[in-house]
Amino acid sequence: MGYIKDAVASATDQEQPGLRERESWTRYADPTLEKGRAGDDHSPREQYRFLTILPRDLNEVKKKARAFYPGDGHESRTQHGFRALKALARAYPAPPEGLATVYRALATIPGIKAARATDALKRDAIAIYLPGSGQGDLREEFLIDPQTYIYTGSRWIAQADRQVLDANPGDRWRKGDVIIDDSVKDVALVGGRNERP
Repeated sequence: MGYIKDAVASATDQEQPGLRERESWTRYADPTLEKGRAGDDHSPREQYRFLTILPRDLNEVKKKARAFYPGDGHESRTQHGFRALKALARAYPAPPEGLATVYRALATIPGIKAARATDALKRDAIAIYLPGSGQGDLREEFLIDPQTYIYTGSRWIAQADRQVLDANPGDRWRKGDVIIDDSVKDVALVGGRNERP
């Protein structure tokens, strides 16, 4: 069983403002998430196995990642590749060699950017993002630890001012504001649901 505890802050959530913790458990070998039964969702076992068989050729890695996480036709090939590799980089547990291959493939995505960042828990992070991907005026950033290069969270950044006068306060922001910030506090393998490390 995979365990994750994260801390989430959302500027749009007026009912629960500020940072709040969540816990979740995921079966490592969940048959409902395997062999295409859940669309582009995969069990941790499927992700782990996929990461162990990645080829050396990085273009082939991107091609296989896009097939593993199929698109819906609403994104460019570059955006699709970035989304698929980002999903693989979040996999837990992950074999180190496979994860390193995913990062090497991410580095070949045209236009990819990296910047220093601070996550919701005030930890240093490297924010990786692809300009032009995201939703509307929000850009998603994928966060990794600058020492271990392990996934530590994600955040959504406003790319333009949104000052709608009759909107709720949480629906108004300025360019550069962090709208949603999700930081991983703890991740582990445990014996069963409701067990903690």
